[in-house]
Amino acid sequence: MRSIIGVGLLACLLAVPVVYTRAQQKNGAVRVSEGFSSGKDFLGWTEQSRSDYGIGFVNGISVAHIVTGADLDKVRWLTPCVKDFDGEQIGAIIRKYIQDHPADWQNRLNILSWLALKETCMVNRP
Repeated sequence: MRSIIGVGLLACLLAVPVVYTRAQQKNGAVRVSEGFSSGKDFLGWTEQSRSDYGIGFVNGISVAHIVTGADLDKVRWLTPCVKDFDGEQIGAIIRKYIQDHPADWQNRLNILSWLALKETCMVNRP
């Protein structure tokens, strides 16, 4: 009985963001969070946490155009750049960018992550 209640609660918790996003889409607006962490926060995370964040960040970018209706061409450069990277590499790229820009440590991690990958991918572009 407890496991059934647990599964039901988990399903409800997972459904809330989907229902909220769909309601926003019907209104023509999609609210994208401003981010939850800063560059300084990221530097204090474990290597595993930075790796997990990096994977999630890249996956999020790869589907963001579906939710927002943004032009896919604006992020098409990312896939060939990171296709052979693992989470540890992505986390290291973000960490290095943040370490190299101490004046930006207070800025939102999502923006710093975007800038880190963009800088890396544009330099390594064929």
